[in-house]
Amino acid sequence: VEEVASIMNSKESASLFIGVQEITDGNNIIHGIKKDIQFLSIGQSDSDKFKLGVKAALKKYIKNPAFWDSFEPKIHKINDNEICELIISPSSVPIFVEIEKKIKVKKTDLVTMDVKWHDQKIIEHKCYVRHDAEKIPYTIPDFYTYWIENKTSNKKND
Repeated sequence: VEEVASIMNSKESASLFIGVQEITDGNNIIHGIKKDIQFLSIGQSDSDKFKLGVKAALKKYIKNPAFWDSFEPKIHKINDNEICELIISPSSVPIFVEIEKKIKVKKTDLVTMDVKWHDQKIIEHKCYVRHDAEKIPYTIPDFYTYWIENKTSNKKND
């Protein structure tokens, strides 16, 4: 999820591959997505199941509707294996990864002075940008600075 968001927030398109193990010597190992397809069994054809499952998984953490304009999963057959290529384009708006967390909150009854603890949900927003094939985490203020400078430099070049 973080890698997808980082590409959407960058200046260049990129592809991520599911079902391929990257080896540093350049010889990748093709595992395929067969086990993933079995896990995501939801009634469509195998490749449709997988694409819908990937989209649903990403949608859980990337809430911005612009996400759909910058993301396209494609299935490729290599020998007897299917792999998934996630084709990701830069987004026209900032993309945040939203992580839901539960924290314990103390509540004191001011009349009885009873103390009770309860769970409260919070949403943490994380920002990532891809630079030279590396996902870089940004603080929100630094991310906005990056975004403004990125968009300004693109407008000057248009």
